[in-house]
Order: sequence, then structure tokens, then C-alpha cells
Amino acid sequence: MCGIFGLIQLDTDKELVFQDIQPNLESLFSASLSRGSEAAGLAFSTDKGISITKVSERASQFLKSSEYTQLVQKLTKNNHHISAAIGHARLATNGSHKIAQNNQPVISKYAHIIGVHNGIITNYKALFDKLIKKDTKTKRSLPDLDTQVALDYLECILFGNTKNARSITKAAIEKAIHSLFSNIEGTANFALLLPNQKKVVLATNHGSLYYKKTQDCIYFASESIFLEQIENTPIKVQPNTSVIFDLAKSNKKIETISKSTNHTPFKNKLSVLKKHTID
Repeated sequence: MCGIFGLIQLDTDKELVFQDIQPNLESLFSASLSRGSEAAGLAFSTDKGISITKVSERASQFLKSSEYTQLVQKLTKNNHHISAAIGHARLATNGSHKIAQNNQPVISKYAHIIGVHNGIITNYKALFDKLIKKDTKTKRSLPDLDTQVALDYLECILFGNTKNARSITKAAIEKAIHSLFSNIEGTANFALLLPNQKKVVLATNHGSLYYKKTQDCIYFASESIFLEQIENTPIKVQPNTSVIFDLAKSNKKIETISKSTNHTPFKNKLSVLKKHTID
């Protein structure tokens, strides 16, 4: 049922670079393979922007791929200071993994939210109907992916039907998560980046989400066993709750690289930045 994982930098004086978190991050990625082997993806939030890479390959192949090598080179060569990372190992349910846009991390309609999800929302079509009733101005078509519907629903509640971001409180985020969980059937764990708000949200409706604190970071995963290599006791996110963390450093520009099974890479930095830069 997919695996999600990642890290959040604690608000310390240290500026994290990729080499600081690489061993633990790759260990979490490899462990998550047991939850999904059809696609893999990562999103990094740094002081220079958000980099998203996803491929229609298992995590073990992704870590050896040219796309991952390219991502690592960019993060290290340009000395990115990392504030968060979210990752996904996919077991395809809704939406073919052969189509890049169906793989995760997912970007919401207006790019206010970037997220990964594991679980199955069995009534996502009904949730989409509620979304279009809330937002009658935006032209939407039903996506293949339940995760896309969930993120768009949250975005609509928090920001309305606009590209313009407004400041929102933690209480507003908690209320939006509560609304989502009240309107879905099935299981759902989320790790969400909110670039403009400089926040990361961990949320679950059934309690299969854990995190551990280290001196510099919080590491999280959808199974506590995935966090074994990291010291300290795991903390469970309780069912139907969310935990919200502030990001130390972030930048709202987004670049996406994705590859589907036909091995045709998609990389159009100019158009992606134009499409997903939030004003």
C-alpha cells in the first residue's frame, strides 16, 4: 500500500546539505521498497527551490538511475541547503504508474501543496464531486489519482481557487485536514509540503505514520521499522490528527523531472517554473 518517508530540518543554526542526510534518506527509500515497487519519487525543499524527481521504476533502480544522479549533482554542486524532503515508493492502485503524472510526489492544482500519500481513498470520485461544488470557477476533470483529488480538496479549502497565496494558521491547516478525513472513506497517510507557508504537515486517519527526532532533523516513515537505523524512540502520529512543522529555509520555485516507462524524460525547466511558481 505504498511507502512514504522523509525528513524535516529542525530550526537549528546548522545548514544541512545533501551529504548530511544522504545515508538515512537512502536507507528509508530502500526500506520503503517493501511497500511499493512500481514507481518512486522524491521532492526536496531547499533555499534555492523545490526539486521533484519521479520515475516509473522501483526505488532500488531509481537510486541507480541517471535522474537520481542528476538530482544529487544539482543539490551538491549548487550547495543547496535542505529544509525538507518527502519520498514515495508506489504500489499502483488508482492511475497507471506508466503515466508520469500519476506518480508521486503530487503537485496540487495551483501548486500551494506538494505531497505524498499512502493508502486508498475508496470514495475519491465522491470527494471530487464535493470539490467541484466548492470551487465552481475552476475547470477541472476527474484525475486518475486519488491523491490528486485529496490535495486539490485541501488546497481549495485553504486557498480557494486562486494562484495567490495567503498566510494561513496552523489551526486552519488542522481544520482542513479534519474536513478531508471527515469526507473520505478508506485509509490515508500524508506528508505535505506547503512552500509558501514554510511548513510540512504529517497527517493520518488511521495511525500508520511515525517520526523520530535527531539533533538536526525529524525523520518520518509509514512504518516504524523503517526508522530502526535512526536513534531515539519513534513517535506515532495518532489517528485522525496532524502534526505541523515549520521549515527553517525554503523557496517557492518548483522544478520537476519525471520519466515514464517509455524512458522518455520530461524536463522543461522554463515551462515548469512558469507553471508552478506561486506569486
